[in-house]
Amino acid sequence: MGFELMGYDFMVDTDLKVWLIEINENPCLDTLSPEQGELIKKLVNDTLHLTVDSLFGVNDSGSENFPQH
Repeated sequence: MGFELMGYDFMVDTDLKVWLIEINENPCLDTLSPEQGELIKKLVNDTLHLTVDSLFGVNDSGSENFPQH
């Protein structure tokens, strides 16, 4: 099992129509501002929560929730 973080670049024209510009298989995670840094931090945290945490039985509170045998 695996996952891939992809980046989608969009443009909005003067008529507010949204255009997909490109899809990146390896998006840049550099931060150019504190606000962008917070967004990327949340993105990485949410990605790991949706993928890795579910594999290891970690619940929303961060504690382990392994099935009992």
